[in-house]
Amino acid sequence: MLVVSFDDSYANELRDRLCLAFVSGMSSLCCRRVHARRARGRAERSSVPFILWLSVTGAICLFRPQIESWLDRPYERLSFDGPRASSAAQSPASLAALPGPTLHAHQLPRASQSAARILVGKGEEELPVYVHPRTLRFLKVVNDDHRPMNVISSLHGELLMGGR
Repeated sequence: MLVVSFDDSYANELRDRLCLAFVSGMSSLCCRRVHARRARGRAERSSVPFILWLSVTGAICLFRPQIESWLDRPYERLSFDGPRASSAAQSPASLAALPGPTLHAHQLPRASQSAARILVGKGEEELPVYVHPRTLRFLKVVNDDHRPMNVISSLHGELLMGGR
């Protein structure tokens, strides 16, 4: 073991300064580590709500086809007797649902008891209109921007930032 003894005051002062410099350097290093840990902890805690939000909305988006078919079930199981009206007869009935629309598309029904879904344009929007296949009265006009799955998908994709 090496023992250093200093006899004169200059040597003692030098030793004290070296010890003080070493200790203060170590303490500032330890303080930097603690501050870095605190900053990293704050960053981790602030990202948790975003991770949870993306997890929940992403999980809901995975089941989009099932949820949308569940929402459209009143228009998929209509009870009627007799033949369906032709597509040429269903289109004017869908245009009567809105003032001043234009016909964009006619989607094929999923089943024989399903309502006709006709896409009509009004301005820059494209709105699906459900028409009863036998009586030709419109059942529902849907704004796609307000459908629950489109809202959840936009909230998931934009992360609550709004339309930018």
